[in-house]
Amino acid sequence: MKTRHPEKRPSGPSAPGPPLTKRRRISSSPASNSIFATANAAAVDLGPDAFPRFHKGSVSILLSADPKFQFQFHRAVLERNSKWFSASLDAVIEEPVAGAQAKVDLPGAHGAAKLRFVLEKVERRDEPMLVRKPLVENVFGVHGPAPELIAGSTSTLGAELFPPSPKSMAEDSAIPVPSLSCHATTTGGPTTGRTPSLVKPEPDEEKGEEAGRKAEEAQQRRLEGYNNLFLTYYNMAPRIEPKDIGVALEQCETLIRLATLYDSLATVRPYLGNIFSQYRRALFVAIAADPPRWMKLAVPLQSAAIFTEAVVHLVGCYPRWPWPTQHTTVPSALLRLVAAKQAKLTTLRADADHDLFLNTIKVGDAPVTLGPAGTHYETWIVVQLFRDWLCRAMNAARDARREDSGTHYRLLRQGGDAYLPAEAQVALLKRCAGGAQPDGDIFAAWAEVRADLKLLKDYAAGVVEELCANNLMVEVAELGVEYLTCTQVHEWEFPWSGKGK
Repeated sequence: MKTRHPEKRPSGPSAPGPPLTKRRRISSSPASNSIFATANAAAVDLGPDAFPRFHKGSVSILLSADPKFQFQFHRAVLERNSKWFSASLDAVIEEPVAGAQAKVDLPGAHGAAKLRFVLEKVERRDEPMLVRKPLVENVFGVHGPAPELIAGSTSTLGAELFPPSPKSMAEDSAIPVPSLSCHATTTGGPTTGRTPSLVKPEPDEEKGEEAGRKAEEAQQRRLEGYNNLFLTYYNMAPRIEPKDIGVALEQCETLIRLATLYDSLATVRPYLGNIFSQYRRALFVAIAADPPRWMKLAVPLQSAAIFTEAVVHLVGCYPRWPWPTQHTTVPSALLRLVAAKQAKLTTLRADADHDLFLNTIKVGDAPVTLGPAGTHYETWIVVQLFRDWLCRAMNAARDARREDSGTHYRLLRQGGDAYLPAEAQVALLKRCAGGAQPDGDIFAAWAEVRADLKLLKDYAAGVVEELCANNLMVEVAELGVEYLTCTQVHEWEFPWSGKGK
């Protein structure tokens, strides 16, 4: 009689085949309708224990069906970096009735995820927000629980990712869905039974495609913004464009908006300040193109350099507003600051204009005049040449509706042959004298003409010195800026300083 021996399985280093690995399992109740209750609860590889999904994280955050935007984080990290999360995680919400929607163990050791947030549109808010939800069966896979489906929604955000069609709504509901048209109709009943018109004619196809494309781009920026926000929570630098400052500006605006929404500005500020500082000159050139946009960004960022640069541009040009960002989008407090500084600049210009028109040369103790015998004619005519040039420069700015122009002030500050070149004025006066010889007419002292002109220019340069100071980080000639850039912004004027007078 043969004795059967139990079959021996090879083991140890000599065993053929791939090495055995341990895997965590996702388990569910027998009564559950979970998709994980198939294939005898097959093993699931959870992937690396790192951002964006930490196995021991107890908070699941779902932004999209894309696994890149499904997160599992540690509660302590969220609470430390966001007062909003701290309050929301402590909130008590109603869990589903037992048996209605079965809970499942989410990714992580021993089903670590116990709290869930979904990105949704929120009433009275333009910006979608994370909303605390009960734990429900995961229909996306192991990386995050599924949102409830909102009937009739067309959004792709959070809980509205997969809206049911009107047909499926009608099948699942005891209330029939009426057929809607562009006009009110009746079905043979009384007039009170008319169905109101709810369907508008379809928009132009091209406009519709453009609107859809912009909506998709905005959604993608929003999702990337959330990813950047969460990176900063874990002391990692946000992924901001390092070469194109226009793209970087959009990314930072999105991140600042989300950080404001979730009370996390203190966490993101150091990263964004460092990113913009690396652009160096390109940053200040970008500010010159749209200073109100940068001024608005500088306030939550608490960037003195960006705020000062933007204010100098705005004050110099005010009340003109040639910028892409409309003034209606700028907070009133910032507009008041700009207007107040522009009023001071106007006073400074008026004082300078007053002194420039009084610019003269004294003979003895009195301003030079044309004597009865034509004495001091060469000095008097030089003064008239200077005043004539000044009047023409100011009139040209006024006729061009560019009263804010600082071009002629900068020429006055530069002096020398930047305007009224000496040799050209001497030649002009000689022609006016009818070609007479120097020793036979009233222009006997040509050297005095040059000296008098220099005297007037030196005085004018001192008058406009304060006006022509450049408080920008880039030379005005490089930017092609015509308006004055002498405005000073003091520390106590920063909105975040708390030192306002």
